[in-house]
Amino acid sequence: DAVYIGGKAFSLRVASSNFSYDEMEEGINYAHKRGKKVYVALNIIAHNKDFENLRDYLENLVNLKVDGIIVVTTPQDLVSMIVAKAVNMAKIMNVPIVGIVENMSYFTCDECSKKHYIFGESKLQQVAAAHGLEVLAELEINPETPALADKGMIEKADLSAFDKVVSKLIG
Repeated sequence: DAVYIGGKAFSLRVASSNFSYDEMEEGINYAHKRGKKVYVALNIIAHNKDFENLRDYLENLVNLKVDGIIVVTTPQDLVSMIVAKAVNMAKIMNVPIVGIVENMSYFTCDECSKKHYIFGESKLQQVAAAHGLEVLAELEINPETPALADKGMIEKADLSAFDKVVSKLIG
């Protein structure tokens, strides 16, 4: 009942070419005509020069009538400042924010089952609370997932961490 997509800008999906503005427009119109919602994943690891383009990108999303954005971040301290800039800009422009997802939150050791915070302890809860965002997921670094994707067998991956995201999107 809903789909999420990434645009060519502000997306870190390396293995995908993502969607151009025209492709997003076509896809969003197609989905909306069928009563489906469309959400855009906004991956935030930007530099100051990127924020000039973020305003235009968010404006385009408003014009395309996306149903909302999902802010995707990582645990580093600097990222929380970048998220703050992006979230504030989205709110000013009335772009609905569905919630926030933290990618690469931790790694669970196969031998000791202990969580290791490779990029530092997560501050996702504090960042979300500071901006009134719902935490949708803290995604573990799991080498099995990209390996299965590379083999064309992504359906065999444990994607249970996305359950809350999916529930939120299909409401």
